[in-house]
Amino acid sequence: MNYPVVSGADALFTYGSDGAVAGRLCGDRIGIRFETAMGCTLVLHMGSIYKIEYECVLPDWISGKAYCQRGEVEFEIIAMAPQEVYVSASENAEIRLMFDGDAVCEGGKEVRTYICNGETAALCISKKDGISVGFSMGFGCAEKARDIVSQDIKIRREALRRRYSSVALPRGISGRYEQVYRRCLALAEGSISTDGDRKAFAGRTAHGLCINSRQSMLAAVGLKKLFPELALSTVMYLVDFIDEKGILPANISGGFPDGGCAAPLLPWAFCEIAGDSKSAVKQCYEALRRHVMYFISERDMNKNSLYHWLAGGKHNPGIDSGMENSPRFDENVIVDAPDLGAYLYMSIDAMCRMSKLINENNDVLYWNVMAERVRLGVNDFLFDEADKFYYDRGVIGKKLNKIKTVAGFMPVFGGICPPVRLNGLIECMSDKNTFGAKFGIPSAARNGKTYISDMYRGAVYFEENYKIAYGLCKAGKRDKAAEIVSRCLEAACRGYETAGVIYEYYSPASTADNACQKRNGSGGGSMSLYGYNTCRRDCPVSAAFLVAMIELLSNED
Repeated sequence: MNYPVVSGADALFTYGSDGAVAGRLCGDRIGIRFETAMGCTLVLHMGSIYKIEYECVLPDWISGKAYCQRGEVEFEIIAMAPQEVYVSASENAEIRLMFDGDAVCEGGKEVRTYICNGETAALCISKKDGISVGFSMGFGCAEKARDIVSQDIKIRREALRRRYSSVALPRGISGRYEQVYRRCLALAEGSISTDGDRKAFAGRTAHGLCINSRQSMLAAVGLKKLFPELALSTVMYLVDFIDEKGILPANISGGFPDGGCAAPLLPWAFCEIAGDSKSAVKQCYEALRRHVMYFISERDMNKNSLYHWLAGGKHNPGIDSGMENSPRFDENVIVDAPDLGAYLYMSIDAMCRMSKLINENNDVLYWNVMAERVRLGVNDFLFDEADKFYYDRGVIGKKLNKIKTVAGFMPVFGGICPPVRLNGLIECMSDKNTFGAKFGIPSAARNGKTYISDMYRGAVYFEENYKIAYGLCKAGKRDKAAEIVSRCLEAACRGYETAGVIYEYYSPASTADNACQKRNGSGGGSMSLYGYNTCRRDCPVSAAFLVAMIELLSNED
């Protein structure tokens, strides 16, 4: 197996299920910073470190060798189960638990229990064949920590090795790209959230902190061949959150402000994954119908088959669209949008296919008529012939908002862009002055007055590039899709070789800028699993969509 050999400072460390241990690999020392109320860090102390050689940096398995004041120290950190971690090191190291606040320590030399900020953690220390530690948090942590050091770690290690090395590599993925692909696949697996006996791709972050509905359903479609059961579970899970009005929350849990309504993509995603199952369609049809009808009835203010994003709250304008920092929303006005029109068309078309499957004949004609109206609305009123581009149009003033953003390519994703216009958009994708960047298609045109390499003001998002590549493949432009995917893969690979992590978004032109990427104008800073104002490192969403892009091109169909 081709393991990564980079440090991966701020790399995600997790056991992918609800209540799992969640933390990040320290940068200036070997250890894991756990994201809990107690604010604890598990550290391997060995004096001054001169050099670290990592053999493996994966979400639930980190190993390597450190050269330090005390000589050579081999170390290993393994996530064993939810809230349980095994750590081992050579005998010339010490394993310590550090806290942000005051912690009460109880116990003796073998098992120590710590209480801090209302949470409990325990360490069980063994000095047989070096030093090893069982670390556990929560109820019964002392006994669990003792059980960890008594287990045969070779069994867990070999299970991890088999799991990561048994994955067949897609065509064209080898050498330096293999490391990135395996890490992204591991991160995508680590983002699985568990709710009782149900599982779903978590979307924005891992460990059940927040499920972003749009990202989850898109990841489910993109990874359905790799994780068929999980893909089905994800869309079925999301359907249950559609309320009586037809609103699917943009974020499920997590406490994010101004959550908004998820983009109308779930019926399409559901149809892509479960559309051949008559029983699944019958079970979910009415909820999906409510969701589509909410947009048809509530988001067409002028009743002209053009559909608008809400302006959003004062904290996150445009959060419905997922592009809350985009220059298209700078004026905080309501706009009819080409991306919303494309998404709605996809889901109306999916509803039509599903209604035929379950013999909802009264709906078939309606869906056909509505799909055509939406398609014509986007193409007749949101496309500028001179610029050869799709723009937002103000609902009140009815003027095109001529700010070029990645939203203008979404009619390609939706399959509603006529061939003659598609060629013009492809030219725009290749134009270095607008979207033809070295490392993928940026979120805003590079020659725009508001362009900066900041979030949706110019940064490259793999989610948007996946959607564009998907649409190009469906339109028979596979070579152009491959070019875009190649640019994104190179961005991830270079960033990974430099920092050892997968970023949330990327600089379009310089890998040196990735570590300083801004978020909502906040600037770079200390990384945190909970951090909302920084470009996240080891982002499961980016990882999932990079794998999805690679899978898109590896499939013959």
